[in-house]
Amino acid sequence: LDEATRRQDSAFDEESQQSVIADQPLKRKGLQFLRMEDTYEDSFILHEPSKEEPYFRKMKENSFVTYIELMNEIETDPRKKLSDLWKSFVRFQPLGVVRKYFGEQIAFYFAWQGTFLTMLWPATIFGIGVFVFGFVKSVRTNPATFGNCTVINYAGETSLVPCTLRSKVSQVFTTVSSWFMKSFDNELNAFFAAFMSIWGTMFYQIWRRNSTVLAYEWDCEDFSVVEPDRPEYHGTATRLEDCANCVVNAYSENHRTNSEYHNALVIKMFALQLVNNYTSLFYIAFVRPENNGFQANGLFGLGAKYKDICLPGTCGSLLALQLISHMIIKPLPKFTKDIVIPYAVRIVRLRKWYRREDQSLKDKLNESDETNVLIREWMKPTAGDFTQGEFNEKVILFGTTMMFAALFPLAPLIALIIGLIDLRVDALRLLWLNRRPVPVMASGIGIWLPILYFLQYAAVMTNAFIIAFTSDFCSNFFSDVMYCDVKNRFLIVIVFQVS
Repeated sequence: LDEATRRQDSAFDEESQQSVIADQPLKRKGLQFLRMEDTYEDSFILHEPSKEEPYFRKMKENSFVTYIELMNEIETDPRKKLSDLWKSFVRFQPLGVVRKYFGEQIAFYFAWQGTFLTMLWPATIFGIGVFVFGFVKSVRTNPATFGNCTVINYAGETSLVPCTLRSKVSQVFTTVSSWFMKSFDNELNAFFAAFMSIWGTMFYQIWRRNSTVLAYEWDCEDFSVVEPDRPEYHGTATRLEDCANCVVNAYSENHRTNSEYHNALVIKMFALQLVNNYTSLFYIAFVRPENNGFQANGLFGLGAKYKDICLPGTCGSLLALQLISHMIIKPLPKFTKDIVIPYAVRIVRLRKWYRREDQSLKDKLNESDETNVLIREWMKPTAGDFTQGEFNEKVILFGTTMMFAALFPLAPLIALIIGLIDLRVDALRLLWLNRRPVPVMASGIGIWLPILYFLQYAAVMTNAFIIAFTSDFCSNFFSDVMYCDVKNRFLIVIVFQVS
Protein backbone atom coordinates (compact mmCIF):
# COMPACT_ATOMS: atom_id res chain seq x y z
CA LEU A 1 0.00 0.00 0.00
CA ASP A 2 2.85 2.38 0.84
CA GLU A 3 4.61 1.58 -2.43
CA ALA A 4 1.41 2.24 -4.41
CA THR A 5 0.94 5.48 -2.57
CA ARG A 6 4.48 6.58 -3.35
CA ARG A 7 3.98 5.72 -7.02
CA GLN A 8 0.75 7.69 -7.10
CA ASP A 9 2.42 10.69 -5.49
CA SER A 10 5.33 10.53 -7.89
CA ALA A 11 2.89 10.67 -10.81
CA PHE A 12 2.33 14.31 -10.02
CA ASP A 13 5.20 16.56 -10.89
CA GLU A 14 5.61 19.96 -9.32
CA GLU A 15 3.82 21.79 -12.15
CA SER A 16 0.78 19.49 -11.97
CA GLN A 17 0.54 19.92 -8.22
CA GLN A 18 0.62 23.70 -8.58
CA SER A 19 -2.13 23.46 -11.22
CA VAL A 20 -4.33 21.38 -8.93
CA ILE A 21 -3.76 23.77 -6.01
CA ALA A 22 -4.55 26.78 -8.21
CA ASP A 23 -7.71 25.10 -9.45
CA GLN A 24 -9.15 24.51 -5.98
CA PRO A 25 -10.55 28.09 -5.52
CA LEU A 26 -12.26 27.83 -8.91
CA LYS A 27 -14.00 24.62 -7.91
CA ARG A 28 -15.42 26.36 -4.87
CA LYS A 29 -17.00 29.07 -7.05
CA GLY A 30 -20.26 28.71 -8.92
CA LEU A 31 -20.56 28.60 -12.68
CA GLN A 32 -22.20 32.03 -12.71
CA PHE A 33 -19.16 33.55 -10.99
CA LEU A 34 -16.75 31.77 -13.33
CA ARG A 35 -18.69 33.03 -16.35
CA MET A 36 -18.54 36.57 -14.99
CA GLU A 37 -14.75 36.24 -14.47
CA ASP A 38 -14.38 34.89 -18.06
CA THR A 39 -13.00 31.60 -16.75
CA TYR A 40 -15.47 29.93 -19.09
CA GLU A 41 -16.60 31.63 -22.26
CA ASP A 42 -19.96 29.87 -22.57
CA SER A 43 -22.17 27.18 -21.07
CA PHE A 44 -25.52 25.73 -22.04
CA ILE A 45 -27.84 22.78 -21.51
CA LEU A 46 -28.46 20.35 -24.36
CA HIS A 47 -31.92 19.76 -25.74
CA GLU A 48 -33.22 16.22 -25.89
CA PRO A 49 -32.19 14.64 -29.23
CA SER A 50 -34.94 14.91 -31.82
CA LYS A 51 -35.34 13.68 -35.36
CA GLU A 52 -36.73 17.06 -36.37
CA GLU A 53 -33.45 18.93 -35.87
CA PRO A 54 -32.01 20.28 -39.14
CA TYR A 55 -28.50 18.99 -38.40
CA PHE A 56 -29.81 15.40 -38.33
CA ARG A 57 -31.09 15.91 -41.86
CA LYS A 58 -27.63 17.13 -42.88
CA MET A 59 -26.10 14.11 -41.15
CA LYS A 60 -28.41 11.88 -43.17
CA GLU A 61 -27.01 13.34 -46.38
CA ASN A 62 -23.36 13.06 -45.30
CA SER A 63 -23.31 9.77 -43.39
CA PHE A 64 -26.42 7.65 -43.68
CA VAL A 65 -25.04 4.78 -41.57
CA THR A 66 -24.20 7.08 -38.68
CA TYR A 67 -27.61 8.70 -39.03
CA ILE A 68 -29.38 5.32 -38.77
CA GLU A 69 -27.35 4.36 -35.71
CA LEU A 70 -28.19 7.63 -33.98
CA MET A 71 -31.87 7.38 -34.87
CA ASN A 72 -31.99 3.89 -33.38
CA GLU A 73 -30.62 5.30 -30.13
CA ILE A 74 -33.45 7.85 -30.02
CA GLU A 75 -36.17 5.40 -29.02
CA THR A 76 -38.44 8.16 -27.78
CA ASP A 77 -38.55 11.72 -29.06
CA PRO A 78 -39.90 13.73 -26.10
CA ARG A 79 -39.20 17.08 -27.74
CA LYS A 80 -41.20 16.22 -30.87
CA LYS A 81 -44.04 14.81 -28.76
CA LEU A 82 -44.13 18.00 -26.70
CA SER A 83 -44.09 20.09 -29.88
CA ASP A 84 -46.99 18.11 -31.39
CA LEU A 85 -49.09 18.56 -28.24
CA TRP A 86 -48.17 22.22 -27.83
CA LYS A 87 -48.76 23.54 -31.33
CA SER A 88 -52.43 22.54 -31.47
CA PHE A 89 -54.95 25.38 -31.18
CA VAL A 90 -57.77 23.08 -30.03
CA ARG A 91 -56.01 21.44 -27.07
CA PHE A 92 -55.06 22.67 -23.66
CA GLN A 93 -51.36 23.12 -23.01
CA PRO A 94 -49.44 20.07 -21.69
CA LEU A 95 -48.29 22.01 -18.63
CA GLY A 96 -47.01 18.92 -16.84
CA VAL A 97 -44.71 18.04 -19.73
CA VAL A 98 -43.63 21.68 -20.07
CA ARG A 99 -42.74 21.74 -16.39
CA LYS A 100 -40.65 18.56 -16.67
CA TYR A 101 -38.76 19.87 -19.70
CA PHE A 102 -38.26 23.56 -18.84
CA GLY A 103 -38.86 23.81 -15.10
CA GLU A 104 -41.52 25.40 -12.91
CA GLN A 105 -40.76 29.04 -13.67
CA ILE A 106 -41.42 28.75 -17.41
CA ALA A 107 -44.35 26.39 -16.80
CA PHE A 108 -46.03 28.96 -14.54
CA TYR A 109 -45.63 31.59 -17.26
CA PHE A 110 -47.41 29.42 -19.83
CA ALA A 111 -50.06 28.49 -17.27
CA TRP A 112 -50.72 32.19 -16.62
CA GLN A 113 -50.90 32.94 -20.33
CA GLY A 114 -53.30 30.03 -20.87
CA THR A 115 -55.58 31.32 -18.11
CA PHE A 116 -55.45 34.81 -19.61
CA LEU A 117 -56.39 33.57 -23.09
CA THR A 118 -59.20 31.40 -21.75
CA MET A 119 -60.66 34.32 -19.81
CA LEU A 120 -60.51 36.53 -22.92
CA TRP A 121 -63.20 34.50 -24.72
CA PRO A 122 -66.26 35.95 -22.87
CA ALA A 123 -64.78 39.46 -23.06
CA THR A 124 -64.22 38.99 -26.80
CA ILE A 125 -67.82 37.89 -27.40
CA PHE A 126 -69.23 40.81 -25.40
CA GLY A 127 -66.87 43.25 -27.13
CA ILE A 128 -67.87 42.05 -30.60
CA GLY A 129 -71.53 42.53 -29.63
CA VAL A 130 -70.85 46.11 -28.48
CA PHE A 131 -68.99 46.88 -31.70
CA VAL A 132 -71.74 45.41 -33.91
CA PHE A 133 -74.33 47.49 -32.05
CA GLY A 134 -72.30 50.64 -32.62
CA PHE A 135 -71.65 49.81 -36.27
CA VAL A 136 -75.34 49.22 -37.03
CA LYS A 137 -76.23 52.47 -35.28
CA SER A 138 -73.54 54.33 -37.24
CA VAL A 139 -74.86 52.98 -40.56
CA ARG A 140 -78.42 54.00 -39.71
CA THR A 141 -77.39 57.45 -38.48
CA ASN A 142 -75.14 58.20 -41.46
CA PRO A 143 -76.75 56.64 -44.55
CA ALA A 144 -74.55 56.18 -47.59
CA THR A 145 -74.91 58.38 -50.67
CA PHE A 146 -73.11 56.33 -53.28
CA GLY A 147 -73.33 57.31 -56.93
CA ASN A 148 -73.46 61.10 -56.54
CA CYS A 149 -70.25 63.04 -57.12
CA THR A 150 -70.00 66.80 -56.77
CA VAL A 151 -67.65 69.27 -58.40
CA ILE A 152 -67.07 72.90 -57.43
CA ASN A 153 -66.47 75.19 -60.41
CA TYR A 154 -64.52 78.46 -60.54
CA ALA A 155 -67.60 80.44 -59.50
CA GLY A 156 -67.91 78.39 -56.31
CA GLU A 157 -71.04 76.61 -57.49
CA THR A 158 -71.55 72.91 -56.77
CA SER A 159 -72.83 70.61 -59.49
CA LEU A 160 -73.43 66.87 -59.82
CA VAL A 161 -71.33 64.91 -62.30
CA PRO A 162 -71.09 61.20 -63.21
CA CYS A 163 -68.78 59.30 -60.85
CA THR A 164 -65.67 57.60 -62.16
CA LEU A 165 -64.52 54.22 -60.86
CA ARG A 166 -61.82 55.89 -58.78
CA SER A 167 -64.38 58.26 -57.25
CA LYS A 168 -66.72 55.39 -56.40
CA VAL A 169 -63.94 53.43 -54.68
CA SER A 170 -62.96 56.55 -52.74
CA GLN A 171 -66.57 57.11 -51.69
CA VAL A 172 -66.98 53.55 -50.47
CA PHE A 173 -63.70 53.63 -48.53
CA THR A 174 -64.47 57.00 -46.93
CA THR A 175 -68.01 56.02 -45.96
CA VAL A 176 -67.09 52.63 -44.53
CA SER A 177 -64.16 54.16 -42.63
CA SER A 178 -66.50 56.76 -41.15
CA TRP A 179 -68.95 54.05 -40.09
CA PHE A 180 -66.13 52.02 -38.57
CA MET A 181 -64.62 54.86 -36.55
CA LYS A 182 -67.98 56.14 -35.27
CA SER A 183 -69.05 52.68 -34.12
CA PHE A 184 -66.66 52.51 -31.15
CA ASP A 185 -68.24 55.22 -29.00
CA ASN A 186 -71.84 54.20 -28.31
CA GLU A 187 -74.35 53.77 -25.50
CA LEU A 188 -73.06 50.32 -24.48
CA ASN A 189 -69.52 51.47 -23.70
CA ALA A 190 -70.32 52.16 -20.05
CA PHE A 191 -71.72 48.66 -19.58
CA PHE A 192 -68.72 47.13 -21.34
CA ALA A 193 -66.34 49.13 -19.14
CA ALA A 194 -68.14 47.85 -16.03
CA PHE A 195 -67.97 44.32 -17.41
CA MET A 196 -64.21 44.60 -18.03
CA SER A 197 -63.65 45.86 -14.48
CA ILE A 198 -65.49 42.83 -13.09
CA TRP A 199 -63.68 40.62 -15.60
CA GLY A 200 -60.29 41.82 -14.34
CA THR A 201 -61.17 40.98 -10.75
CA MET A 202 -62.43 37.53 -11.74
CA PHE A 203 -59.29 36.84 -13.77
CA TYR A 204 -57.06 37.80 -10.84
CA GLN A 205 -58.91 35.53 -8.41
CA ILE A 206 -59.14 32.61 -10.86
CA TRP A 207 -55.42 32.81 -11.56
CA ARG A 208 -54.59 32.83 -7.84
CA ARG A 209 -56.64 29.66 -7.46
CA ASN A 210 -55.05 28.00 -10.51
CA SER A 211 -51.59 28.97 -9.29
CA THR A 212 -52.23 27.41 -5.89
CA VAL A 213 -53.54 24.19 -7.48
CA LEU A 214 -50.54 23.91 -9.81
CA ALA A 215 -48.08 24.61 -7.00
CA TYR A 216 -49.70 21.82 -4.97
CA GLU A 217 -49.67 19.37 -7.90
CA TRP A 218 -46.04 20.16 -8.67
CA ASP A 219 -45.07 19.97 -4.97
CA CYS A 220 -43.61 23.45 -4.85
CA GLU A 221 -46.18 25.39 -2.80
CA ASP A 222 -43.79 25.59 0.16
CA PHE A 223 -40.73 26.12 -1.97
CA SER A 224 -38.14 28.47 -0.58
CA VAL A 225 -34.48 28.75 -1.39
CA VAL A 226 -31.52 29.97 0.61
CA GLU A 227 -29.81 31.95 -2.09
CA PRO A 228 -26.09 32.64 -2.14
CA ASP A 229 -24.83 36.16 -2.60
CA ARG A 230 -24.71 37.46 -6.16
CA PRO A 231 -21.21 37.56 -7.68
CA GLU A 232 -21.69 41.30 -8.25
CA TYR A 233 -22.62 41.90 -4.59
CA HIS A 234 -20.04 43.64 -2.44
CA GLY A 235 -20.19 44.37 1.27
CA THR A 236 -21.00 47.87 2.46
CA ALA A 237 -20.48 49.81 5.63
CA THR A 238 -22.74 48.80 8.50
CA ARG A 239 -22.52 51.97 10.62
CA LEU A 240 -24.17 54.96 9.00
CA GLU A 241 -26.02 58.00 10.19
CA ASP A 242 -29.80 57.61 10.23
CA CYS A 243 -30.39 60.05 7.37
CA ALA A 244 -27.63 58.60 5.21
CA ASN A 245 -28.90 55.09 5.91
CA CYS A 246 -32.37 56.01 4.59
CA VAL A 247 -30.88 57.44 1.40
CA VAL A 248 -28.67 54.39 0.83
CA ASN A 249 -31.55 51.98 1.37
CA ALA A 250 -33.78 53.92 -1.02
CA TYR A 251 -31.33 54.23 -3.91
CA SER A 252 -28.94 51.32 -3.44
CA GLU A 253 -28.61 48.91 -6.36
CA ASN A 254 -26.26 46.57 -4.52
CA HIS A 255 -28.74 43.69 -4.20
CA ARG A 256 -27.57 40.72 -2.20
CA THR A 257 -29.45 37.88 -3.93
CA ASN A 258 -30.64 37.22 -7.45
CA SER A 259 -34.29 37.39 -6.33
CA GLU A 260 -33.85 40.89 -4.91
CA TYR A 261 -32.04 41.98 -8.06
CA HIS A 262 -34.67 40.41 -10.32
CA ASN A 263 -37.61 41.98 -8.47
CA ALA A 264 -36.01 45.42 -8.54
CA LEU A 265 -35.25 45.06 -12.25
CA VAL A 266 -38.81 43.93 -13.04
CA ILE A 267 -40.35 46.91 -11.23
CA LYS A 268 -38.08 49.39 -13.03
CA MET A 269 -38.65 47.81 -16.45
CA PHE A 270 -42.40 47.67 -15.91
CA ALA A 271 -42.50 51.33 -14.83
CA LEU A 272 -40.54 52.30 -17.94
CA GLN A 273 -42.78 50.25 -20.23
CA LEU A 274 -45.86 51.65 -18.49
CA VAL A 275 -44.84 55.21 -19.34
CA ASN A 276 -43.62 54.29 -22.82
CA ASN A 277 -46.79 52.45 -23.85
CA TYR A 278 -49.54 54.38 -22.10
CA THR A 279 -48.42 58.01 -22.35
CA SER A 280 -49.83 58.58 -25.84
CA LEU A 281 -53.08 56.83 -24.89
CA PHE A 282 -53.60 58.94 -21.76
CA TYR A 283 -52.72 62.06 -23.75
CA ILE A 284 -55.43 61.36 -26.35
CA ALA A 285 -57.95 60.28 -23.72
CA PHE A 286 -57.63 63.18 -21.28
CA VAL A 287 -55.48 66.03 -22.63
CA ARG A 288 -56.75 66.40 -26.19
CA PRO A 289 -60.53 66.61 -25.46
CA GLU A 290 -61.45 70.30 -25.62
CA ASN A 291 -64.13 70.01 -22.93
CA ASN A 292 -61.60 68.91 -20.30
CA GLY A 293 -59.97 72.35 -20.31
CA PHE A 294 -56.33 71.24 -20.23
CA GLN A 295 -55.54 73.42 -23.25
CA ALA A 296 -57.47 76.58 -22.39
CA ASN A 297 -54.25 78.60 -22.77
CA GLY A 298 -52.78 76.36 -25.43
CA LEU A 299 -50.58 73.31 -25.15
CA PHE A 300 -48.25 73.67 -22.13
CA GLY A 301 -49.47 77.28 -21.80
CA LEU A 302 -47.84 78.38 -25.08
CA GLY A 303 -50.86 80.35 -26.25
CA ALA A 304 -54.26 79.85 -27.81
CA LYS A 305 -52.84 79.21 -31.29
CA TYR A 306 -50.78 76.26 -30.03
CA LYS A 307 -53.54 73.73 -29.43
CA ASP A 308 -53.81 70.03 -30.12
CA ILE A 309 -57.45 69.27 -29.45
CA CYS A 310 -60.12 66.88 -30.64
CA LEU A 311 -63.70 68.01 -31.05
CA PRO A 312 -66.54 66.39 -29.09
CA GLY A 313 -67.61 63.14 -30.74
CA THR A 314 -64.19 62.44 -32.30
CA CYS A 315 -61.94 61.83 -29.27
CA GLY A 316 -63.18 58.28 -28.76
CA SER A 317 -62.53 57.43 -32.41
CA LEU A 318 -58.99 58.83 -32.22
CA LEU A 319 -58.29 56.81 -29.08
CA ALA A 320 -59.60 53.65 -30.75
CA LEU A 321 -57.41 54.29 -33.82
CA GLN A 322 -54.36 54.73 -31.59
CA LEU A 323 -55.18 51.50 -29.78
CA ILE A 324 -55.42 49.61 -33.08
CA SER A 325 -51.94 50.70 -34.12
CA HIS A 326 -50.66 50.18 -30.57
CA MET A 327 -51.87 46.57 -30.33
CA ILE A 328 -51.22 45.39 -33.90
CA ILE A 329 -48.06 47.18 -35.05
CA LYS A 330 -46.04 47.05 -31.82
CA PRO A 331 -45.78 43.21 -31.70
CA LEU A 332 -44.08 43.15 -35.12
CA PRO A 333 -40.57 44.05 -33.83
CA LYS A 334 -40.84 41.26 -31.25
CA PHE A 335 -41.80 38.78 -33.95
CA THR A 336 -38.76 39.88 -35.93
CA LYS A 337 -36.50 39.47 -32.89
CA ASP A 338 -37.91 36.10 -31.84
CA ILE A 339 -38.33 34.37 -35.22
CA VAL A 340 -36.69 36.21 -38.11
CA ILE A 341 -33.38 37.07 -36.42
CA PRO A 342 -32.76 33.56 -34.93
CA TYR A 343 -33.34 32.00 -38.34
CA ALA A 344 -31.00 34.54 -39.93
CA VAL A 345 -28.32 33.98 -37.27
CA ARG A 346 -28.53 30.22 -37.75
CA ILE A 347 -28.15 30.53 -41.52
CA VAL A 348 -25.18 32.91 -41.25
CA ARG A 349 -23.40 30.72 -38.70
CA LEU A 350 -23.94 27.58 -40.73
CA ARG A 351 -22.57 29.24 -43.85
CA LYS A 352 -19.49 30.42 -41.98
CA TRP A 353 -19.01 26.92 -40.62
CA TYR A 354 -19.27 25.14 -43.95
CA ARG A 355 -17.02 27.71 -45.65
CA ARG A 356 -14.42 27.09 -42.91
CA GLU A 357 -14.18 30.79 -42.15
CA ASP A 358 -13.68 29.99 -38.48
CA GLN A 359 -10.90 27.48 -39.11
CA SER A 360 -9.14 28.20 -35.80
CA LEU A 361 -12.21 27.05 -33.89
CA LYS A 362 -12.72 23.98 -36.05
CA ASP A 363 -9.12 22.87 -35.54
CA LYS A 364 -9.77 22.71 -31.80
CA LEU A 365 -12.95 20.67 -32.13
CA ASN A 366 -13.45 17.08 -33.08
CA GLU A 367 -15.55 16.70 -36.19
CA SER A 368 -17.35 13.59 -34.98
CA ASP A 369 -21.10 13.53 -35.22
CA GLU A 370 -21.53 14.05 -31.49
CA THR A 371 -19.36 17.14 -31.53
CA ASN A 372 -21.25 18.48 -34.51
CA VAL A 373 -24.43 18.22 -32.46
CA LEU A 374 -22.77 20.27 -29.73
CA ILE A 375 -21.68 22.84 -32.27
CA ARG A 376 -25.19 23.15 -33.68
CA GLU A 377 -26.63 23.63 -30.20
CA TRP A 378 -23.95 26.20 -29.43
CA MET A 379 -24.89 28.10 -32.61
CA LYS A 380 -28.42 28.67 -31.33
CA PRO A 381 -29.08 32.03 -29.60
CA THR A 382 -29.90 32.05 -25.91
CA ALA A 383 -33.43 32.70 -24.70
CA GLY A 384 -32.09 35.14 -22.10
CA ASP A 385 -34.37 35.85 -19.16
CA PHE A 386 -37.35 34.41 -21.01
CA THR A 387 -40.06 34.86 -18.40
CA GLN A 388 -39.09 38.45 -17.58
CA GLY A 389 -39.38 39.68 -21.16
CA GLU A 390 -42.53 37.71 -21.95
CA PHE A 391 -44.30 38.66 -18.73
CA ASN A 392 -43.46 42.31 -19.30
CA GLU A 393 -45.04 42.19 -22.75
CA LYS A 394 -48.13 40.21 -21.73
CA VAL A 395 -48.82 42.29 -18.63
CA ILE A 396 -48.67 45.47 -20.72
CA LEU A 397 -51.15 43.84 -23.13
CA PHE A 398 -53.36 42.91 -20.17
CA GLY A 399 -53.27 46.51 -18.94
CA THR A 400 -54.13 47.88 -22.38
CA THR A 401 -57.09 45.52 -22.67
CA MET A 402 -58.33 46.40 -19.20
CA MET A 403 -57.82 50.17 -19.11
CA PHE A 404 -58.84 51.28 -22.59
CA ALA A 405 -61.37 48.68 -23.72
CA ALA A 406 -64.17 51.09 -22.74
CA LEU A 407 -63.74 52.93 -26.07
CA PHE A 408 -62.30 50.01 -28.03
CA PRO A 409 -64.48 46.92 -27.52
CA LEU A 410 -62.42 44.94 -30.06
CA ALA A 411 -59.36 45.07 -27.76
CA PRO A 412 -60.08 41.63 -26.19
CA LEU A 413 -60.41 40.12 -29.68
CA ILE A 414 -57.06 41.52 -30.82
CA ALA A 415 -55.43 40.48 -27.53
CA LEU A 416 -56.82 36.96 -27.97
CA ILE A 417 -55.51 36.61 -31.53
CA ILE A 418 -52.09 38.01 -30.61
CA GLY A 419 -51.90 35.78 -27.54
CA LEU A 420 -52.79 32.58 -29.42
CA ILE A 421 -50.16 33.29 -32.07
CA ASP A 422 -47.53 34.38 -29.55
CA LEU A 423 -48.07 31.28 -27.44
CA ARG A 424 -47.11 29.04 -30.38
CA VAL A 425 -44.23 31.34 -31.32
CA ASP A 426 -42.84 31.09 -27.78
CA ALA A 427 -43.13 27.30 -27.87
CA LEU A 428 -41.34 27.20 -31.24
CA ARG A 429 -38.55 29.41 -29.90
CA LEU A 430 -37.93 27.37 -26.78
CA LEU A 431 -38.08 23.97 -28.45
CA TRP A 432 -36.28 24.53 -31.74
CA LEU A 433 -34.73 27.98 -32.20
CA ASN A 434 -33.08 28.78 -28.85
CA ARG A 435 -30.82 26.98 -26.47
CA ARG A 436 -32.54 25.06 -23.72
CA PRO A 437 -33.11 27.40 -20.75
CA VAL A 438 -31.84 26.46 -17.32
CA PRO A 439 -34.78 25.02 -15.30
CA VAL A 440 -35.66 27.22 -12.34
CA MET A 441 -37.85 26.19 -9.42
CA ALA A 442 -40.70 28.57 -8.56
CA SER A 443 -43.98 28.50 -6.65
CA GLY A 444 -45.82 31.09 -8.78
CA ILE A 445 -45.29 34.12 -10.98
CA GLY A 446 -43.56 36.07 -8.23
CA ILE A 447 -43.46 39.87 -8.39
CA TRP A 448 -45.87 39.93 -11.33
CA LEU A 449 -48.84 39.05 -9.10
CA PRO A 450 -48.83 42.39 -7.19
CA ILE A 451 -48.28 44.17 -10.52
CA LEU A 452 -51.48 42.56 -11.84
CA TYR A 453 -53.24 43.66 -8.66
CA PHE A 454 -52.10 47.23 -9.28
CA LEU A 455 -53.28 47.17 -12.92
CA GLN A 456 -56.65 45.81 -11.84
CA TYR A 457 -57.37 48.86 -9.67
CA ALA A 458 -55.78 51.28 -12.13
CA ALA A 459 -58.11 49.93 -14.83
CA VAL A 460 -61.23 50.70 -12.77
CA MET A 461 -60.10 54.30 -12.29
CA THR A 462 -59.11 54.72 -15.95
CA ASN A 463 -62.37 53.29 -17.29
CA ALA A 464 -64.39 55.58 -15.02
CA PHE A 465 -62.57 58.71 -16.21
CA ILE A 466 -62.72 57.63 -19.88
CA ILE A 467 -66.48 57.14 -19.66
CA ALA A 468 -66.96 60.50 -17.93
CA PHE A 469 -64.43 62.75 -19.68
CA THR A 470 -63.57 61.16 -23.06
CA SER A 471 -66.62 59.35 -24.38
CA ASP A 472 -69.98 60.82 -25.36
CA PHE A 473 -71.72 59.07 -22.46
CA CYS A 474 -72.39 62.33 -20.60
CA SER A 475 -73.93 64.11 -23.61
CA ASN A 476 -76.04 61.04 -24.39
CA PHE A 477 -77.16 60.68 -20.77
CA PHE A 478 -78.24 64.29 -20.23
CA SER A 479 -80.73 65.90 -22.58
CA ASP A 480 -78.95 69.25 -22.29
CA VAL A 481 -75.21 69.43 -22.98
CA MET A 482 -74.91 72.23 -20.42
CA TYR A 483 -75.31 69.63 -17.67
CA CYS A 484 -72.02 67.99 -18.74
CA ASP A 485 -69.86 70.17 -16.54
CA VAL A 486 -66.90 69.02 -14.47
CA LYS A 487 -69.08 68.45 -11.40
CA ASN A 488 -71.45 66.05 -13.14
CA ARG A 489 -68.56 64.28 -14.89
CA PHE A 490 -66.91 63.60 -11.53
CA LEU A 491 -70.28 62.39 -10.28
CA ILE A 492 -70.28 59.84 -13.13
CA VAL A 493 -66.80 58.72 -12.05
CA ILE A 494 -67.94 58.20 -8.45
CA VAL A 495 -71.09 56.31 -9.45
CA PHE A 496 -69.11 54.08 -11.82
CA GLN A 497 -66.55 53.18 -9.17
CA VAL A 498 -69.14 52.55 -6.48
CA SER A 499 -71.25 50.38 -8.75
